[in-house]
Amino acid sequence: MPFRYYLYTFGLLLLSACVELPVVCSGAIEQNVQLKFQRLLVLQDLQGRDSLVTQDTALIVRQIAIEQSDSLFYVQDTTSTATLPLHPQRDTLLYSIDIEGMGLRRLQVHYRRSAELVSPECGVKMNYRELSILQTDFDSAYVSQDANKNFVIRLFIPAN
Repeated sequence: MPFRYYLYTFGLLLLSACVELPVVCSGAIEQNVQLKFQRLLVLQDLQGRDSLVTQDTALIVRQIAIEQSDSLFYVQDTTSTATLPLHPQRDTLLYSIDIEGMGLRRLQVHYRRSAELVSPECGVKMNYRELSILQTDFDSAYVSQDANKNFVIRLFIPAN
């Protein structure tokens, strides 16, 4: 009886060694930049004190493009957010954002990048850090990171 058990176990091990599981490359997911269009509102309480409040604002975005490339995003979309890629071969990007009623706005960002080998099957993943705004046509802008380490840029537009 023990011999059959060992033979059965050996057969299962041999069979499982022949089965190759697919490689899941979840570590190779790229970081993105999320743009949030917001208005900065000044509200007064009952005692007349001012409070600043941000409000997500849906805009008609005609298009978003990366200058000096053929990449085009968000053609004619009404949105309060836009998710855009970072370029793995550049440290500086200039986004051109065409918004109905506001015209063409530019946002230039700079970041540091480093390559990390995920695995031989998955290849190299680009890590981005220290994103900063070099220039913008918006009233003001603020950079932060979400829980997934994606950059969030809050772009403030004038209140009506």
